[in-house]
Amino acid sequence: MGKLGFVNVCHPDYVSVDSLALGEEAEAHLKKNGIELICADGVVTDHRQAREVAHEFLSRRVDGVVIFYGAFVLSNVVMDLVCNLADTPLFFWGVPMLERDGRPIITGSYVAYSMFAGTLNRLKIPYDGMIAAPDGDDVISRLHAFIRAASTKRRLKETRVGLVGYTSMSIYPGTFDHVLLRYLIGPEVEHIDSYSLINLADKVEDKQIREAAALLDNVAEMSEGVPAAMREKALRLFIAVRELCQIHDLQAITVKCQYEFSKEYGMIMCVPLSLLADQGMITGCEGDMPCLISTVILNYISGQTAGYGDAINHEGNILKLSPCGFMPFSLGRKPKKIVKSEYPHFNGLLCSFVMRPEPVTLLRLVEDVGGFNLMYFTGQGLPSALRGGVMPSLDIEIEGSIESLVRNYPGQHFAITYGDWSREIELLAQLLRIPVQTI
Repeated sequence: MGKLGFVNVCHPDYVSVDSLALGEEAEAHLKKNGIELICADGVVTDHRQAREVAHEFLSRRVDGVVIFYGAFVLSNVVMDLVCNLADTPLFFWGVPMLERDGRPIITGSYVAYSMFAGTLNRLKIPYDGMIAAPDGDDVISRLHAFIRAASTKRRLKETRVGLVGYTSMSIYPGTFDHVLLRYLIGPEVEHIDSYSLINLADKVEDKQIREAAALLDNVAEMSEGVPAAMREKALRLFIAVRELCQIHDLQAITVKCQYEFSKEYGMIMCVPLSLLADQGMITGCEGDMPCLISTVILNYISGQTAGYGDAINHEGNILKLSPCGFMPFSLGRKPKKIVKSEYPHFNGLLCSFVMRPEPVTLLRLVEDVGGFNLMYFTGQGLPSALRGGVMPSLDIEIEGSIESLVRNYPGQHFAITYGDWSREIELLAQLLRIPVQTI
């Protein structure tokens, strides 16, 4: 999930048995609940120690730092930590007045927290924090969300994504500013020609096809009437796109399917990319880079497979999400079938199953003039039918206003995964210093 630095800060005159015990109790509580910590040696009481601890945390590549107020501390000591930790995500933890063994414990932690919070808010420094007992259960859930957001921020800067071709069919929201994306959000984009993928597919060996066929047969059923040559062509593309990811050291990839592959090459990318998504690679289609980065974010935040779909209709507050034929098999509900597309100029194999009726989060990274924002919403997946009797879909009873969604549509594509990841998305936007909106 990620690791955090942990440091107990105190004024030298306030270091006591109580302030030390509070820090030790908090540290033990986090470790007991599965949070990996890199702990400072002793309490930090002055600017020299603060700088040394900050440099140590940076050298250990922590995802974020918990600054624990064991007692009152001067703001300039905390500021030394903040300034020397550069852009590292910060979580501030103050302690209220407590009673232990029938006696009050008053260390000045609450005052120190509120005083420096005023500084952070004045400077608009992004942070998370709370005032809670060192053994409080509520701080654990908050810190788990913080770790997921903080580690996602770091991983985005280290992420390389592939773009085969460019965005399909004049999807303007799928276009992007390459250097702005790299600088403000993090991922580097490797542009790859469609011919490179096709050339690799033509060189795939029979043994590789047999191995890939076993992977596919393990997750889905091939419908009757699918030509063997068509199945082999899809498997060749799966092997080829997987090899492209290895060659370019990619963590995610999207392919411009329409019309090079769907119409000219004669094999849509739905099945190859869906199968690859369950092999640890984050995938998307139609060359929509903002949607792919949204899928990356949901994958990193949740630690589980994410996909995407098109918003194609709504009735009341129920939104129908349905991609053309892409759907990671692990997101689907049985029976999971692969069928031959009968749509004109959309040639090849597509996934033919629906998503499970579970809570979901939908997300899209939106590029505006000179910057980015995140748009997300949550909802409850409902029992759904295949679109047109063939294509994947999920009906979602959304939480929020469908009118607000329609008025603020950032495009038709949304990344999707199971669960409610609202807290993490809000935190990530704060850490990236970009606006976030929901409906």
